[in-house]
Amino acid sequence: MRFTGGKIVAPLAFSGSYSILAQCVQIKGTGRATVDLSFDASKQTVFGALNVEDVELEGVPPIVTALAVAFVRRAIAERLNPFPVLPVSQLAISLPVQQSGGNVKATVKDVRSEVQEGAVKLYLVYDFSAEKK
Repeated sequence: MRFTGGKIVAPLAFSGSYSILAQCVQIKGTGRATVDLSFDASKQTVFGALNVEDVELEGVPPIVTALAVAFVRRAIAERLNPFPVLPVSQLAISLPVQQSGGNVKATVKDVRSEVQEGAVKLYLVYDFSAEKK
């Protein structure tokens, strides 16, 4: 993966078969995808979704190339999206407050991502609450 141009870019390699016009066509190739990140608060997880941008096929007859490319894009999206990237429940905080005899709890409310050259920054927004023992 590369972090460039404000995007997460991932190389792809794939192989498989597809039935086109009553013929089984072997599909093999490479491609490039970008990854979009999103946060699901109910699952307390950051998810990724691949957006296939470029597909290069090997040995596919030119007459069925457009169908095969569409199949590859759809198959990747259906089988892989969304995929878990980071369970943020690990980043929840619980701090004891001795004077009050309770705890301050912080759970992740939202996550925003920013892609920079060579890095991804995640900004977490916490929801704080008090808990008595």
